[in-house]
Amino acid sequence: MLAKKHRSARLGLLLCPTTSFASLLCELGRKRAQANVLRERAPVYSGMMSYEKAARELPYLGFMFEMPIIVAGVGVSG
Repeated sequence: MLAKKHRSARLGLLLCPTTSFASLLCELGRKRAQANVLRERAPVYSGMMSYEKAARELPYLGFMFEMPIIVAGVGVSG
């Protein structure tokens, strides 16, 4: 959206973790949020976008972009 506003990009790249990697990252984030919490409030961790969700939903948002957008997934092996 910023690139569209400033007309400064010709191509977009959305780099997302795969669903399994996103789950691992969310679990690590939840643990870190709980460890670092101030005792006045409960820990909050919102999660993240996965490659599969982005690939599924981006076509419905394409009308907002005037440039091609590449969606790439990053996963873990082993």
